[in-house]
Amino acid sequence: MSETYTDETGINITALHDAIQTYLRAAFPSTGIGAVPTIEHYTRPAKTFATPAIFFELTGIDPQSDGDDSGSEQFNASLSFSTYVCCSYRAESAKLVVRELVAKLIEEIWDNSWSLPVSGAEIITAQPDQFSVEPGGTGIGTSQAFEVWRIDWTQDVKLGASVWATDPETIPTNVFCGWDPKIGIDHVADYDQVIPEGSDPEE
Repeated sequence: MSETYTDETGINITALHDAIQTYLRAAFPSTGIGAVPTIEHYTRPAKTFATPAIFFELTGIDPQSDGDDSGSEQFNASLSFSTYVCCSYRAESAKLVVRELVAKLIEEIWDNSWSLPVSGAEIITAQPDQFSVEPGGTGIGTSQAFEVWRIDWTQDVKLGASVWATDPETIPTNVFCGWDPKIGIDHVADYDQVIPEGSDPEE
């Protein structure tokens, strides 16, 4: 399982994409040994692009199966991403090159929160795939022109603004917990204070 987190800051989907792209471009420079000249999201090129290439996209937004309801009135979402790693079939040892890049990319994605208040990325699968290419391009051919692998991963986020952030005056400073049937004004002395701990509920 990916790491847990308690930050109630709502995530902006565009900002998350930008953060992932910025991180990957820093991890895989466009020039030099082992360069990855193309790292984009939501790109289906209609003309020749430089390889190796990494394309990623958000493929699903689902409710978290075990999402903690913090009372912030945000949607606890599990985001699904797919990343396509493409190498030209003409490259020397193309099948090995694409697999080596996939392994390195998994290392960068795994448990990464991209410096944002999201859970660490959890890898679901990595396997050979095909890359969709828009018709009408020049010099690109079909997906058979590439050795392609797909990496799928998920990350938990909170969508929307937290009610605590928009109305901070509603944040309680003293929280008490009572157990049924000993609840109500007649059982104040039976309550346990959980925030902050150790205070007398009758004070």
